[in-house]
Order: sequence, then structure tokens, then C-alpha cells
Amino acid sequence: MRQRLLGLLEKKLFHLTSLEGQVTLVVQYRKEEYDSIMTSHEAGDSFYIRTHFNHSSTDLSEHSFKIGDVFRVKDTLFRGIGGSWLAVRVLEDLTEQNK
Repeated sequence: MRQRLLGLLEKKLFHLTSLEGQVTLVVQYRKEEYDSIMTSHEAGDSFYIRTHFNHSSTDLSEHSFKIGDVFRVKDTLFRGIGGSWLAVRVLEDLTEQNK
């Protein structure tokens, strides 16, 4: 079940790190296509989650939350670290809280 919840980039990272032996990647340079995606602001993740448990963070870089809080997940591979998500709390008036 955990793997279903992972973002696309994190799934790919999980898959690549689970492979054994030599891995060969074939990549293409398409700067125009990349620039188009980046300027459209459609790059990365953007989905909402509702928490189903309480969490009190002792780390300033993490959110504390209670059951029912809503977050918009913006990056499921934050700073290139698998399992590290960038999320913004959504307030009751549907605005996003700055942190």
C-alpha cells in the first residue's frame, strides 16, 4: 500500500534503487520541451492529502498536525530525498499557510 501513495518520481527512484547489477539509461536532451514544462508551472507534484493521525514534530523543518488537517503536496522527492515531501497546510478558508 505504501508504494501506491508515493509520487511518480519517488516510485521511479524506488524502482531504480531496487535493481541489481548494471543499469543503462538512454536519455535525450530536449531543452525546449523542458523549458515549456517549467514555465507552465505544471512541473512537479500537486495533490491534496487529509491526515488520519496526530503528529507532533520536534524538527523545525517538519509539520505538526492533527487528524483531519489538509495539505497540498508540492514535491514527493523534496531536495532529491526519497520519502521527503514538501507540503503546504491548507487552511479552513482554502488558502495555503506560509511556513
